[in-house]
Amino acid sequence: MNKFLIFSSIILLFLISSLNANIILMPYLQCVTSNSIYVMVECNTTDTVTVNYGLTTGLGSAAKTEIIAMTTFGVPITTYIHKVKLSNLQSNTVYYYRAVQGSSLSSIFSFRTAVLPGTNFRFLWMSDTQDGNVVHDKVNQKMILRNAYFSLYGGDLSRDSTYTYWKNDFFRTYELNIISSVPFFSSPGNHEGWNQNTKTFEMNPQNFSGTQDYYSFDYGDVHFISINNAISYVIGSQQYNFIQSDLAASNKLWKIAYFHKSAYVGGGAGEDTAMKRISQNLFVPNHVDIVFTGHSHFYQHNLISGIHHMVMGGAGGSLATPTNASYTIRSIRKNHYGVIDMSPGTLFLRVYDTLDVQIDSVRIDKATNINNQNEKIGEFHLNQNYPNPFNPETKISFEIKNNSGNKPVFASLKIYNILGNEICTLINDLLKPGNYNVSFDGSGIPTGIYFYKFSTDERTETKKMVLLK
Repeated sequence: MNKFLIFSSIILLFLISSLNANIILMPYLQCVTSNSIYVMVECNTTDTVTVNYGLTTGLGSAAKTEIIAMTTFGVPITTYIHKVKLSNLQSNTVYYYRAVQGSSLSSIFSFRTAVLPGTNFRFLWMSDTQDGNVVHDKVNQKMILRNAYFSLYGGDLSRDSTYTYWKNDFFRTYELNIISSVPFFSSPGNHEGWNQNTKTFEMNPQNFSGTQDYYSFDYGDVHFISINNAISYVIGSQQYNFIQSDLAASNKLWKIAYFHKSAYVGGGAGEDTAMKRISQNLFVPNHVDIVFTGHSHFYQHNLISGIHHMVMGGAGGSLATPTNASYTIRSIRKNHYGVIDMSPGTLFLRVYDTLDVQIDSVRIDKATNINNQNEKIGEFHLNQNYPNPFNPETKISFEIKNNSGNKPVFASLKIYNILGNEICTLINDLLKPGNYNVSFDGSGIPTGIYFYKFSTDERTETKKMVLLK
């Protein structure tokens, strides 16, 4: 369908709806917390919207329009998104709701409020629907069966920022069937951008960033942070400073970042230099566990500095061909979406194609104060290198202590000169408990004092060695 026909169809539907009803789009959900949620209702007037809600289909409580935002539908025709906040809700509880404007009534839908820490939950990931409507519909038909509590979307939800394409590419029947009951959080992509329609159609959590441009939120045992690649995120920018402060302030057991442009990716749209700096400068020292991105239209699992970087941009855009980088664990050229199950000690990601065939899975385990109070996963013993002094080779040995379940730990072994500059990385990977010997060849560096640093999530230890030629 060409742009003229799409636009004409939407005009006709709008004119029909404006004669018969004020609500012109199925309500959908944003910003869920353990005690509140926003209901988003598109109408053709600014008349107050009332959302009736309750623990049964009898409803009983009511909330009214809090915010009205205008779309760029066109002149003289205009549409408005009414953002209605439901408050004082119970955690991890199913509620029913219905939107009302004048004589116009929506159907009754349901949602679940956020869980408290220590509770299992499930969320979904989808990115880069763009104009791939057939694939988008197939993905949505599978997602709705997964009984998720909420979804994360990685941007490029429509082919561009116009109202016409937002409605044709994103607000489709199958998508609305999901988001009317499953709230979503999104990071903008380069196609829809961060402009009037994106800001109107979306409502981000209110947090100490003080802006809707970027945000974070807590859900159960997880701290989520969303980065906006449509505005500046270079070192020293307001968004960079927010990410730095936000991650440092969180004491959640799990930290998950999501955004559109991948820091690390083999093939596709390529690596994003500014996001690589954020990953190394902010994600690594603040112990981010996993990163979800889109932009490149394929599936790729990358592991860098102990962080799993999941490139998952396969919900509709034309597929690209991945190229395995040095840090790539797996690449697959398929449309897909993700199902993530969280428990206090485990993150379990399963990736499915449009036929619902599982194409990959990733499991991350970590010790919790609940189940592993006395166990230190990542404890190790680091030996002095031998020989020392050496010329030009030496061996560095270490032991990673055993733990219950023989769980692998992320370990790194790096060499530094006396000025603290990194010379090389010898290990940067998941290792099972056991004894290891690693060789270091100093033939390419001058005589002097050097240091080797071994790190796990448990602790870090540094020893001195001497190269004497």
